[in-house]
Formats: sequence, structure tokens, C-alpha cells
Amino acid sequence: MATNESQPVELERLVNYFSREAFFGNAAWFVGAGASRPSKVAGWVELLEPLGADLGITVGDEDDLPAIAQYYINRMSGNRGPLIHHLKRVLDVSAAPSVYHHELARSNVSTIWTTNYDHLIEDALSLAGLSTRVRARDGDMAELGLFDGVEVIKAHGSFGVSKPHEFVIAKEDYEDFSQSKPATVERLRSDLLRKCFLFIGYGYSDPNIQSILLEARRLAGRAGHSHIMLSVEEDPANTEKAQRQKLWQADLRRIGIECVLMSNFSDIECAVKQITLQSRGPTVYVTGGHETSSEIAKEVGALFAAPESERVIMLDGQSAGVSRDLLFEFQGKCVTNKIDLNKRIRFFPNPYASNESFSNDTTLLPMLKDLRRPMLRKAHTVLVFDGGMGTEAEVEIAQELGCRIIPVPKKPEGLAARLLRSDKMLKNALDACSPGFAAKAEKCQLTAQDVIECVLAELPSWH
Repeated sequence: MATNESQPVELERLVNYFSREAFFGNAAWFVGAGASRPSKVAGWVELLEPLGADLGITVGDEDDLPAIAQYYINRMSGNRGPLIHHLKRVLDVSAAPSVYHHELARSNVSTIWTTNYDHLIEDALSLAGLSTRVRARDGDMAELGLFDGVEVIKAHGSFGVSKPHEFVIAKEDYEDFSQSKPATVERLRSDLLRKCFLFIGYGYSDPNIQSILLEARRLAGRAGHSHIMLSVEEDPANTEKAQRQKLWQADLRRIGIECVLMSNFSDIECAVKQITLQSRGPTVYVTGGHETSSEIAKEVGALFAAPESERVIMLDGQSAGVSRDLLFEFQGKCVTNKIDLNKRIRFFPNPYASNESFSNDTTLLPMLKDLRRPMLRKAHTVLVFDGGMGTEAEVEIAQELGCRIIPVPKKPEGLAARLLRSDKMLKNALDACSPGFAAKAEKCQLTAQDVIECVLAELPSWH
């Protein structure tokens, strides 16, 4: 972490704040070029160095990079084609999404802004099986109607979609941003007022955020949310850069953006992963066999309705068997205790369960996975009881999406026990938060209270 000893506390506060806003639908990611660097996508200086050579100058970090792009357009007598062709040749390469893109896709955030031209965010969302709506041109902002998916707003254009004059790259583009993209600017203003933004992939010398910060400055006195930026700290040995970054950090605070400086990109990656999980809130999904019954599941369901578990929100995927045992007991106790079920349970349709013959049809597993992905993207913790192929498929999706997995074995040869034996990282994570839990689980000696304490150990405390 950065050298400031208070920073871990400050980072935790901001992570919790953004995660909570995300859970309630009031958050947005804002992604810069830095998020694409692990994918080996060129940065601004690398992009413009060849153009600088054509202009007879050497391009460096301290240059006004949009001005360099403008000089090149001027050199081409105002023709933007050669610049855009160069950008596409360098940037529109075959690259895999980075860990940042995958975490964005896994998070419970439905609005992603970016100034990047590449398609790595969309690729990550597609790999996660999520419905995506991309808005890259100003006219795209007029598309209305309900959309239960992830919206990607590409403020500076997108390869394969935007025309040359629609890319924001040169000085004139930043100067004319509010005039050339009025609908995009209006949407940006609205989101800056209504949502908490978290900026990743930007540094203090990054020109690609200029137009966005300008709008933030205009709204600084009216914004209803604080905004957050995670950025890598400059080397303190380079006193000039370090001092410039501190001044920039103070200026961001003036317009409502708290910039947390972190020692390296690995720390930012860890923070983003933490946000991804916490953005799902105190949610628990239960999976298990559809043909079996479980007494411990019933006991766990009753305890989830107890006062000490009041922050837990259950996700009901309309499955039969073990999960229905648990949820039926949970709902009954909530009614008895006069607990508002509307605040404690969320329902997700499951056509897969509408016909019993589907339960053992392996050809329908891909459909089950497609149906379960949107729900499990909203699940913080998944309780895994013993089950068959459907349960195993749900566990696979939960693992792909980074859910916290808690196995509850009933028999040594069952799915839950096999999970513990085959996944050392899972076992270590359980030992870290609930010492002794994994050992009791391996012996099939867990009590309902053990399960509850393990669930609550890492569930977000807010609700």
C-alpha cells in the first residue's frame, strides 16, 4: 500500500461506500487505458511516438498528448483518417480482457463508462454471458426502454462503430466535446449527479479524462455522491512527479473525487476484486439436490431469520429439494417474527425447474447455466449442499463469477465434501475466516450454527 498509514482505513471506507452504492444501483465504473495495459494494449505515449517522429519531435509523458494528435491532423490538412487508421492498427488487436475487465463483468454494477476505444470490456461481459448494450455514438443515448443488463458507454468512441469525426482524440475534440456530443454530456452530467463513480486506469498525467473532469468541476457544488479514483502512486524518489501528483490529488478532492494512491497495480487489482464481491451486498444463494431433504438446511434457514442474521438477504432461484427446505423454513420464521420478507428475499425465475423431466437432462445444462449467471452475479455467498449435475453446474458458475463458496457436506462422497478436497484455496479461505470450519466439514460434523457463523464472518455488514 502507499506510505500513508491511514490509507488502508481510508481505502476500506471508500470500498465499502462504493460497494454499498453499487448494491442499491447507484454506482458506475469509469475505465481508462490503464485497465487495458495488462492486455498489452498500447498507452497514449506509445500510440503517439510514431506520429511525433513524423512531426520531427520526441513524444514523452509530460507532453500535451491531445495537442500532438492535433498537430498530426493539422499536418494532414485536417484529414483525420490517417490518425484513426493508425489508432485502429495499433489498438484494435487481438487481445484478451485483463483481470480488471473480468472483475467489472462480475460486479453488481450495471453502468460502465470508458474512454477506451477497444472492445475488451464488451468481450469480458460476453464471456460472462451477460446482456450488454453499447452506447458509442451520441445518437445511441436516445435509445430508451427497460434493459436488464449492463450498459457500456464509450464516451470517446469505439472501433467498428464510430466514424472518424466521432472519436475524441485531438485537442479540438476535447475543446468541442460538449458541443459535438451533447447527449453524451447530458447523460454524463445526470450520472455524475445520481451515481457514485469509481475511476480506474487513470493517472495524473492521463489526458483522456480531461472532458470528464471538466463536467465534474461544473457539477462539484451539486453532486449528490462522492466519487472515487484508484491510481498508482508515483515513485517518491522522483520528487517532481510525486509533488505534481499530490497537487492533482488535492485538486480532484476539490471537485468531489477522492483519489487513493496505491503502491502498485496489484493493490488496485485486490481492491477491485474486493469491490466486485462486496457490491453484491449481504446476499446468500443456496444450492443442493432437488430430490433430497436436509434437516441442517432447515435449521440454517431458521437461523437466517434470527435477529443476529438480520442483514442477510436470501436469493430464491425457485429450486426444489434442499434449497426449498431452507427457504421455506426461513420464510416461515420471518412471518412468525414479523419480519418484512420484501427486504429479506429476492426471487429469480427458473423455467428449468418447471418440468421435473428437465432435472436429469444433461442436454439442458447449458440453458441452466445461462439462466443462473445473472442471478449468481448478484450473489455474495453460495451455500453448497450435496446435489447432482444441476448443483455442480451452479457451483461452476459461482466459481467463475467469484462468489464466496461454503460447502456443507452431508456425506464424504458427496459434492460438498469433494469440493473441499479438490480446492485447496477454498479450504484455506474458510480456515482464514472461520478456523475449524473446514475440519468439521470434512468430517461431516457441521452444525447449523457453524454454517451461520461462517456465512456472517465475511458478509458485508451494511444492509
